[in-house]
Amino acid sequence: MVSDFRDPEDKLQRAMSRFERGKLEDARGELKALLEIGYRSVEVYLYLGHCELEAGDLAGALSWYRQAGQCNPGHADVYLGRGVVAARSLRFAKATRLFRRALGLDPGLQEAWNNLILCHAALGDMERAQEAFRTSVGLDAACPHPYFNAACAYYERGETARARALWLQVLELDERHPDATRMVGNCERILGEHGAARRRLEALRDDRPRDAEVWADLGLLHEERDEWQSAVMAYRSALEIDPRRGPVRARMGSLLYRSERRAEGMEHLLRAARDLPNDPEILECLVDVLRREGRPDEAGDKLRAALRRRPRDAQLRALRARHLLALQQPLRAAAEFRRILRTQPEHPGRLELLCGVAECLAEAGRVDGAEAALRSAQPHERDRPEFHLTLCELALRRGDTGDCAQILKRGLRDLPRDPTMLLRLAEVQLLQGRFKETIRLARRALRNGRAESDCMAVLGEAYLASGDSARAANMAETLLERHPQHPRGLFLRARSHLMRGEAEHALNDLRAYIRVRPSDPWGYRELGRCLGALGQDEAAQAQERIADLVLRRLHPSVAASS
Repeated sequence: MVSDFRDPEDKLQRAMSRFERGKLEDARGELKALLEIGYRSVEVYLYLGHCELEAGDLAGALSWYRQAGQCNPGHADVYLGRGVVAARSLRFAKATRLFRRALGLDPGLQEAWNNLILCHAALGDMERAQEAFRTSVGLDAACPHPYFNAACAYYERGETARARALWLQVLELDERHPDATRMVGNCERILGEHGAARRRLEALRDDRPRDAEVWADLGLLHEERDEWQSAVMAYRSALEIDPRRGPVRARMGSLLYRSERRAEGMEHLLRAARDLPNDPEILECLVDVLRREGRPDEAGDKLRAALRRRPRDAQLRALRARHLLALQQPLRAAAEFRRILRTQPEHPGRLELLCGVAECLAEAGRVDGAEAALRSAQPHERDRPEFHLTLCELALRRGDTGDCAQILKRGLRDLPRDPTMLLRLAEVQLLQGRFKETIRLARRALRNGRAESDCMAVLGEAYLASGDSARAANMAETLLERHPQHPRGLFLRARSHLMRGEAEHALNDLRAYIRVRPSDPWGYRELGRCLGALGQDEAAQAQERIADLVLRRLHPSVAASS
């Protein structure tokens, strides 16, 4: 019986080693076996908590951490573990208190300082986040974790350039860091530096050909560049490595559906939803496709079922709000966004929720209320693109294109390369009749490589508005060669034909456009013009009546004024 004392210790060390190598089931089995023989050290409970945390079971993890606290209430890791559970539950104020309590027991606990970086940032207190970062680096300057967490904090705030700089510092400390290289590539994608992002991610793919995350990020890069076929191939590669990646399967299914491979796309979407019925990303893709299929009630049923299972899931509730907005129920949608803000005031996506409230109120005709809701954003939230873009949309609702342009220009002073704001400013300049400026901005946005099809459409519309129907038609042809059945490309080509008196050529494009965008009244108006030019007056009048009906259903105030 000499081994009575040593055997449990050896077993504990073996369980800890298995946990570190990611063998959660083996580690969990060893640890529970120790409890069965009466070995109840604080480390056993802590590592059982770590196992559940890694498996995503927050309630189970918290239960083990509390038992660890009963075993040894003075152990700093007990409060560290409970703090991580609180942070992952988006309860950042509570998490901060728990991490501070852990540091009261062990001021040198670097992991607690690292977590405080993220918690303070989520609460909007960047001064304290930076203080936690400096303290952590002071404890161990060669540790990459504080740099990584600070990068994550800035990334979540939309400060992509600062995040990239910090992830590059991570790579200086650990050139083989599993996530930093990939995240630098994602930052370059968001900043519109698609060439650099592609080179970095493709090099990482060649180095780690069995890394599903890298393939998925490459798919997203191709998707944002409207390279749908390449995106589908990258997503397929990710799924061949790891078929359990439901959100990747859903993105691929959505692309296949929009590429006219509807049956195959729907099959992948339904499979993803069966495997992970509560996943917000999967449900977002599925709900969008069900609405396109004319099955909004079925989409609503799936959302309600998911919310019954997870009533506090903010992503699901926000998705339901967007679904209600798409069904022209803006006040109900606003109530959903406000419910999240009321029940989860520390939610890290607070600005996105405020933007959602503003969009809903504006859609309901309450533009003043929408602006008041948006301006309740905290100071640190007002330097993000979403704030400027939403404020711009509200100015457009008021019909003030001048104010809208000024809002976007202020935003571009801080974020001069942001492709979304560049493209939106180009569209505003088009509304103002400033066609040369529109063309300059659209070309600048196009060079950044994001939303290529929309940039090309704006360029074509600027050519058309300035009377250059030939260049507009050429741009439409190029757009449709790369993206067949693109709605704006079809509409642009049809209008350029109409401008040149080629109504018979415009007819098919307008009918195809209406099939893709059946809720756009202007498509029916243009079709009416086209039929009138062909001498089909009765059919032309019918299209005008349809346009009026659609306009009244979607925008009753606009219809009344027109």
